[in-house]
Parts: sequence; structure tokens; C-alpha cells
Amino acid sequence: ISANLAVSLALDYDRKVLLIDADVRRAAIHNIFGLNGSEKGVCNFLNERVPLASLLVRTSLKNLFILPAGHMTHDPAQLQSLEKLPKLFEELSANFGEYFIVIDSPPPKLAAETGVLARLVDRIVIVMKAGVTKKEYIEETIELVDKGKIAGIVFNWHENRMSKYKKYAKKREYYS
Repeated sequence: ISANLAVSLALDYDRKVLLIDADVRRAAIHNIFGLNGSEKGVCNFLNERVPLASLLVRTSLKNLFILPAGHMTHDPAQLQSLEKLPKLFEELSANFGEYFIVIDSPPPKLAAETGVLARLVDRIVIVMKAGVTKKEYIEETIELVDKGKIAGIVFNWHENRMSKYKKYAKKREYYS
């Protein structure tokens, strides 16, 4: 969802877009864009003080840049560095304020850093998986974040049943 949103913004507006993979435990953005996963990113900025601009990956789309998750060790102490996220946002604000910034993050109940991110961002889009995400979980998520920041909820993986339209299947050539 975040990748599609970032691509849409990059194509539809004459403004640069920065897509950040803040899901450091299960990073996926690099795969979506065909990167090899060895790129430095968010974790390297937070832990090694690597300059942010040097971590951005240019995509084939003119206005789209990616900040990958970077190298994550399995050391729980490294996760404490995610408390340094406000520093990342200070840098983003100072140097990338004219960009649309889209952040892919883990679910709030599964990762503490998502709560930190929720306090730092301007808007939040909650994504729920049809048939999997329970209503109570969505309600709890809404309670965890500032309701004024919620831009919407995306209902993902819904299977559209066309059974009531089967009678039209025989006339497909007419309708196509």
C-alpha cells in the first residue's frame, strides 16, 4: 500500500516523493523495487550516523526516492536506536520538507517504534487485511494514535464476489 501510494504521488504531482521503509524487522520495500537488500538505510542512519542524503536510492521514476530499512542485526539493543527516530524526522524536516514522505511501518501492536512514528507524522493511513484483521484490533489501533491524524483506513485483500452477476457471464461479448 505504501509503495503504491508513493508511486502514485510521484506520477501525479510535480513534487519529489520519499518512501521510507521503517519496518526494519520485516523490510519489504527493497524487494518491491527490485533492490538487492544490501542497501544501507534507516538503521544505518540511526546507529552509525551515516548522512541521510547518502542513503537515498533513486528509482526509475523521476520523482521517487527510497530510504530502505538498512542493515538490522538481531541484537535487541539495536532496537533501542529506534528511539532516535525523532532525529530522523528533524533531518527530514530540515532537508526534505518539500517532499511527500510516505512511511511503511509495522503494525502498532507488534512494534513499539510504530507508536513513536505515529507521534511524529502528520497523517496516518491504517491498513487492514480483509478476513484477518479483527475489528477489535482496528479499534485498539485507533485508540493508540491521535484520531485527528487518521487520513483513512485501507481495506486490503478483499475478494470481490461476482456471483450475483453470473447471469451476465453468458453475455460477456456484449458487455466487453
